[in-house]
Amino acid sequence: MTAKAASAVVKTNARMNLKYFNIEEFDSPDYQGSAVLHMDRDFLRMLDTARGYSNGTPFKITSGYRTPEKNRAIYKNLGKPEIKSSHLYGRAADIQATTSRDRFNIVNALIKAGFNRIGISGKSGFIHVDNDSDQYGGQKSSDVIWIY
Repeated sequence: MTAKAASAVVKTNARMNLKYFNIEEFDSPDYQGSAVLHMDRDFLRMLDTARGYSNGTPFKITSGYRTPEKNRAIYKNLGKPEIKSSHLYGRAADIQATTSRDRFNIVNALIKAGFNRIGISGKSGFIHVDNDSDQYGGQKSSDVIWIY
């Protein structure tokens, strides 16, 4: 293991003090304990901050980290070609949002916390958020909101 790889393991394995979440909420359903190993700490801190701005609206996580197998299965089930989702890198979460008030409070809180990549699904009732933008060292465009 290189020094860089060892440093990455130490960074992601460290336990965090999150006010609003348990790290297990971000586990891939097919890999218990995966969030501790793979979720990006900066992403989790930002999301925890956002939850504090949400006017009491809960953030129920429906998808956090995804294993490659889980990601493949999701896209196969949707009948769409698989993409390199930010969930694979622990830099994304889907949050349940079934009412217009919840959607507003969650999106508003995410923006206040500094997120600049947000996807809104009206059909499936969730909001996708990630910090996989070039602004945060990721590979994707900043300052986008899209609709599912």
